[in-house]
Amino acid sequence: PLFNMEKVYRSFQYKKSSSLDSYPYAGIYGTYMGGGFVYEIDLSTVWSTGSLNTIQTDLDNLQKLNWIDKHTRALFIEFSLFNPNINLFAYCTILFEILPSGTLVKSVQFNPFSLYESAQGFSLFSFACDIVYLIVITFFMVKEIRSLIKIGFKKYFKQYWMYVEWLLIIFSWVSFGMYLYRLWSRYELMDKLRENYEASLNNQPQQIVKLQKLSYWNDILLITISICSFIGILKFLKLLKLSRNIKFLTQTFQNCFKDMLCFLIIFLVIWLAFVNMTYLIYNDKTNQFTTFIQSMETTFLILVGKFESNSFTEASPILGPIIFIAFNLTLVMILINMFV
Repeated sequence: PLFNMEKVYRSFQYKKSSSLDSYPYAGIYGTYMGGGFVYEIDLSTVWSTGSLNTIQTDLDNLQKLNWIDKHTRALFIEFSLFNPNINLFAYCTILFEILPSGTLVKSVQFNPFSLYESAQGFSLFSFACDIVYLIVITFFMVKEIRSLIKIGFKKYFKQYWMYVEWLLIIFSWVSFGMYLYRLWSRYELMDKLRENYEASLNNQPQQIVKLQKLSYWNDILLITISICSFIGILKFLKLLKLSRNIKFLTQTFQNCFKDMLCFLIIFLVIWLAFVNMTYLIYNDKTNQFTTFIQSMETTFLILVGKFESNSFTEASPILGPIIFIAFNLTLVMILINMFV
């Protein structure tokens, strides 16, 4: 019998990404927008009744009503976890992509992140280092502005290290803005959890709490911090310029910059030609070439000698060795040696 059809009925109503508080999601075979048809699994009923009968009945009804039909292109199973012992949140996604041929392709993604920082021990020391870092960045920004005013725009923008300094300053302030946004999102998340707890006490419907937005912005914060770390390490080259050998190497690169740029263009054209050929031939034969990006990664591993030729020979006994030998002769033996 069909009963408790209210949630089943709502699952056939399309919801926009704004109402679901969701972002686009990139799968293996496509990128899917945040909107869709949603069935909410309420675990509070399981805790109160100690049975999965209600959820099982709803899933049976969805199957009878063809909730997943020939027009369905992706099925998402999303849930969030929190481990209070190690202060770690996790946004978890299990994606089933339904191809036009009827094939199901599964992909899993777990994005752990931390929102709370204790005010003791190493966390307090890390917070103090963050404050010192912001003071130093502010000092360098004021210094660069004064240098710009003093020497003028033309001379200032001819300096190479000027671009490095401003990249570090920009990404540092972007990281600070991301940190403040994550801090605000943490309080917003706590408010939603508090409202859900009060609603559960009053037997009222609870709102969906998704960690996708927090997970995405946390990844962006990690990226900006990584870029700051990369640029900061590059600044050590300014200190190494005092060395005679490093200064000689720098002058060498400056004198042959145009030749290196021409060589880079030729190298990229030939490399991308091999990448495109291997992708078109092997995308349905081996896992290393299923996408164009994976083909780029695999061919780069061949350049550094970290790839075995078994995938070429097993997938195509005749054409595989020919491509592998041609790739090594052209890029490794000829072009790399020309660069050296």
